Amino acid sequence: MISKSLNSREQVKKLIQTGKADKILKGELVIDNEIVKSSLGCEYVGFEEKKCFVESLGLDLITVSPHSMDEYQIKNFKTEDYPMLDLRNWITRTKYFTFAIIDGAFEQGIQTWGLEKFFHLVKERSSSLEEWIQTIEKINLNLIRKLAAEGTDGIIIADDIAYAGGLIASPQSFRNYFIPSLVHQVEEIKRNGLIAFYHSDGNYQKVLQDIVKAGFDGLHCIDRNSKMDISQLQKEVGPNICLWGHLDVQDLEEVAHNPNQLKQKKQWIKELASEHRLLLGTSSGLFQGINIQGLHALYQI
Repeated sequence: MISKSLNSREQVKKLIQTGKADKILKGELVIDNEIVKSSLGCEYVGFEEKKCFVESLGLDLITVSPHSMDEYQIKNFKTEDYPMLDLRNWITRTKYFTFAIIDGAFEQGIQTWGLEKFFHLVKERSSSLEEWIQTIEKINLNLIRKLAAEGTDGIIIADDIAYAGGLIASPQSFRNYFIPSLVHQVEEIKRNGLIAFYHSDGNYQKVLQDIVKAGFDGLHCIDRNSKMDISQLQKEVGPNICLWGHLDVQDLEEVAHNPNQLKQKKQWIKELASEHRLLLGTSSGLFQGINIQGLHALYQI
């Protein structure tokens, strides 16, 4: 009997759900158009150009991001405003695992009002904060249902709640206001049969267990520069949580022109993949200025 090999979409899903994979699986949270242009030497980046770049790196998953919204757009949000055409292309024309990114209430609050004003709102713990969280939750619940109907494989809730030194607001503020809303959104993600991931930069270990208990299948970023050590993190969250990221831009610089460093980094990655439920990727995503030569070299694994 000839066994059927799994495509990237199936492989990523299998890894997240069972911890097993036939190879080291790779993906990036963000791929900026400028790095695609410089890499391919093209002036315009559409679906075909992005697909060519993704193929050149040997990635196994793709993410589609919403356009940022101002306060008026949030109040008048329509689900069809989400970039569904781009999403449909990846779902119907490729075999990549497709994540859709939606912003959480904390992230969207910072984008809409700025850090200082939103932090003041969080600190006051006013009814306005609760109304804001409910508004974003309602938008996200509608989006989740629409994205599921489109055939999306997973949802990433992006909420940059921390910096390298720790949380932006108090742990209690997150537990009292933001975590309950995350629980509702994860429940809707799971109700629709999708994978749920959480993204935040920085060190958010003080609410790590709260985030895990919300029901997420995985975490993205795992920034070593923020003391988010992957081995320690896996011990804290348990073996069933998939950890995605952990590569730093400095890693790409180190391996670009140093064969010994490249060999050591690849061995380190193989050890991580054998010990953890790992999706390989950079913590930051791919932006203009990263060492593309080092990236290609490291991803040939």
